[in-house]
Amino acid sequence: MKYSLTNYSEAERDKYYKALFSRGNNKCKLENISASRLDARDTPLAFNYSFKVPDFVRSIDQELFINPHLSKPLEEGFIEDSRKLDVEHDFTNTEENTFIINIPNGYTLSSIPKEKSFENEKFGFKISYKAQNSKLLVSSKWYLNTLLVKKEDFSEWNKMIGMLNDAYNESISLKKQ
Repeated sequence: MKYSLTNYSEAERDKYYKALFSRGNNKCKLENISASRLDARDTPLAFNYSFKVPDFVRSIDQELFINPHLSKPLEEGFIEDSRKLDVEHDFTNTEENTFIINIPNGYTLSSIPKEKSFENEKFGFKISYKAQNSKLLVSSKWYLNTLLVKKEDFSEWNKMIGMLNDAYNESISLKKQ
């Protein structure tokens, strides 16, 4: 990835970033993308960017509803019980995201989901919510610490995916004051 980004033209880099970072729907607009540690061979690559997704908020009466999960890693990750072989992954991975939702003037948080997590030594996730001044911080992390999800781990894996999908379906609501 580092090699590609340092050798891409600006147009190729923009196309790559769009494929990598677009969230929510096809109206997503990326802004202020920066990559750090491109020259540091033995350190993880880090990106910082912002984006806008028009028409993502639902309004009913005096209340706004937002599903803050614009990215849903592993959403389709169920492993069929009938599968006979272990699931092999090319690499271990950790993905962490923090989304900041600005609470509009004249609105207050009326409900936020409870923290959800699943942890074991091989894989897991954590999603948390924190109200801070006129913002809501939504933090999510998932990790895969193994290259092989063994058949005997399928039940735990599917339990994690079920809990993760339940968390993805929860919304926050903002009530007009």
